Amino acid sequence: MGSKPTVAFRVEADTKAAWSEAVEQSDEYANLSHLIKKSVNRELHSERPTSSEAGQDTEQIGELADTVERLQGQVSDLEDAITDATRSMNADGGVSEETTTKVFSALPRGPERATDAEGIAEGLDIDADTARLALESIADTAAVERLDMEQVLDEGGTKVVEWEGNTIEIDTGAPVVKRNNPLWFRKG
Repeated sequence: MGSKPTVAFRVEADTKAAWSEAVEQSDEYANLSHLIKKSVNRELHSERPTSSEAGQDTEQIGELADTVERLQGQVSDLEDAITDATRSMNADGGVSEETTTKVFSALPRGPERATDAEGIAEGLDIDADTARLALESIADTAAVERLDMEQVLDEGGTKVVEWEGNTIEIDTGAPVVKRNNPLWFRKG
């Protein structure tokens, strides 16, 4: 039998220990040298994508990203349409002027103390749906502001909202934030 060339290289002790452990735990390898030879052989003969296949993958990823972006736009449009329809239905809900006035009076001043319909309802001893209807009916007035939770930002674990050029911190421990409902407050 002819002489085979020798290939020698150095590895860290922990790498050699990991390879030796792999040999001990496997029936596939007779010894450390056998593991190395098989691993190199697999690497050399493994199928790799051609540059045209890689280009196709990139093109497919781009198409997927475009589709996802288009779907996100459609979902956003649908959410807006549902919000508009809900406001329209609620505006015709027939909440008394007295209840609407009480709800308006119960609204906190400023976004840092904003609350949701449930918070108003608890304070007035009315049901949350009635409070929600009243809030929707006064939503377009200059004195009332609605903050949808998408407008509440998370800055390093602190919930904030941008309002009139200022960054205002929102109480994250408040149940209104946890319920993820729109927040309401009186301006000024």
